[in-house]
Amino acid sequence: MGALEGVAPAGAGVSAARQTKLRRMAEASSLDLRSAMPGFLAKTGALSLCSVQLGAVSAGKPSTVVAESLSHYAQSLGLAFQVVDDILDVTSDSVTLGKTAGKDAAADKPTYVSLLGLTQAQELAQQLHAESLAALNASGLSTTATAALRALASQVVERKN
Repeated sequence: MGALEGVAPAGAGVSAARQTKLRRMAEASSLDLRSAMPGFLAKTGALSLCSVQLGAVSAGKPSTVVAESLSHYAQSLGLAFQVVDDILDVTSDSVTLGKTAGKDAAADKPTYVSLLGLTQAQELAQQLHAESLAALNASGLSTTATAALRALASQVVERKN
């Protein structure tokens, strides 16, 4: 799939002009959807990565394989959190969310839902969940040692607010 292939039609939360601008930026730079959303890397992704890395270091010096696997887990988890947040913004109500629903669309903010459409954003969240679990499997750590991280990954994609 190309950088923004399957982009949702205008009116799905982001103006046609803004969507065209994002598409051109991504195509010109050969970016994928993860890098088309720079705010993610600066916020949610960095917090997830830092938390997991700090946990690993405080448990002892992790091997390179463990450290890389946990970093991949955290990056997938952080991105899944953002994708699900974007999904909930359009599928939930303000009371359930505990914040104003539809705020991203009202602000003409690019989201994974506005770029991909709801169904593809939901599929991306599931794919990222699977990637996070695969990263834990690749770490070589036991399922007992990674049980809390597995539960967290599931909670992130199954949450309702």
